[in-house]
Amino acid sequence: RYKEMTKADLCIWEGGVTDEEGRPWIRFGVRGYAAFELSVKTSNIDCHGRMGAVVPNAAWRLIWALASMKDANEKVLIEGFYDDIVPMTEKDRAVLHEFPYDEQKLKTKMGFGRYLLGATGDDLKERLYMEPCMSVCGLEAGEMYNGPRGIVPHKAMARVSFYLVANQDAEKLYGQIRTHLDRHGFSDIKVEFLGGEGAARTSVDIPERKQLEEAAKLVYGKPMVLEITQMGAGPAACFRKAWKDLPIISAGVANNGSNHHAPDENINVADYKNAVKYMIALLCSFSDENKL
Repeated sequence: RYKEMTKADLCIWEGGVTDEEGRPWIRFGVRGYAAFELSVKTSNIDCHGRMGAVVPNAAWRLIWALASMKDANEKVLIEGFYDDIVPMTEKDRAVLHEFPYDEQKLKTKMGFGRYLLGATGDDLKERLYMEPCMSVCGLEAGEMYNGPRGIVPHKAMARVSFYLVANQDAEKLYGQIRTHLDRHGFSDIKVEFLGGEGAARTSVDIPERKQLEEAAKLVYGKPMVLEITQMGAGPAACFRKAWKDLPIISAGVANNGSNHHAPDENINVADYKNAVKYMIALLCSFSDENKL
């Protein structure tokens, strides 16, 4: 029933933007994500730090487990992590090369000097869009918020997130993490899957691209910018479970300063109106191409 209800020629997602120059960005995919909680308990209570030479330390135990999952060169060491990734094509590389990414803007805004591994140019854009990543989002042990404590903590916890690329699967990753920890001597580390979605990519040269570009030119008066995939995650992959070849593209009302998920998340009224006009133009182009 689900497959029949979702039968379509094209899926239009909601994640596009209009940049500072008034150009609409159309995205050819959605990244995936997975979130986990890793925890360990090494004894029943904390004890004085002087016992650190003989009593197991939960914080160190968790740190060592995390260190086994990723190296200093930003490579994820979980066995099988990269196996399902769809390789880039020359057309993908061409789109990335043409994509207008302001390297300095983010560095200035966030106050850091260089990107990881010294990435720049096309290499930086490839890492941003096509490289999956693992982040430790938070660590907790020893209740340090209660003030200085010279202890050996008996429990520790970390929240870990992964941003995935096609065709990595969030649920499959849970099994890979569990297998990795067991194989490397960390069977005592508990892993809780907090949720996630798979990634979905669409070819940048789908036949519908002609209508996408013509509708953009009609409404915005400027050429469409091709973004190879949405950097954030979303549940678009649920449609691929029913239709593995369904093209999924993103167009929408956001701007490059929309501050997604922040208290001051915003859209511009003009962008909203243009997005409505764009959808009308795009739908008309599929019903009768001469109307454009």
